[in-house]
Amino acid sequence: MGAKYFGAAVRRREDPRFLRGEARFVDDVTLPGLLHAAFVRSPHAHATITRIRTEAAKTMPVSLNELQSGYEIRWGVMTAGAVIHTLPAMLMVIFAQRYIITGMTMGAVKG
Repeated sequence: MGAKYFGAAVRRREDPRFLRGEARFVDDVTLPGLLHAAFVRSPHAHATITRIRTEAAKTMPVSLNELQSGYEIRWGVMTAGAVIHTLPAMLMVIFAQRYIITGMTMGAVKG
């Protein structure tokens, strides 16, 4: 029974298209107004970005250029908000740690 299913060639409907080079992929689709994005990885692990040249972006339509440069993220405010948000949970764990661990071990101990 196992030899019938394992290792047997599976015939699929799309195989002939792939073999003839007639398959259609997402990269082949072109629509009007379609944009492309490229993500580049840095060869330097912890490098600091000091400047981004946007001269090439000036050829984009105005609305797309605004999308790229119209928002500024204030990382200091975002970090402060994250700390304030997690502080009550951290304090609860610090002060109630003895009771949390006691309750967890009571369930594991028999008798």
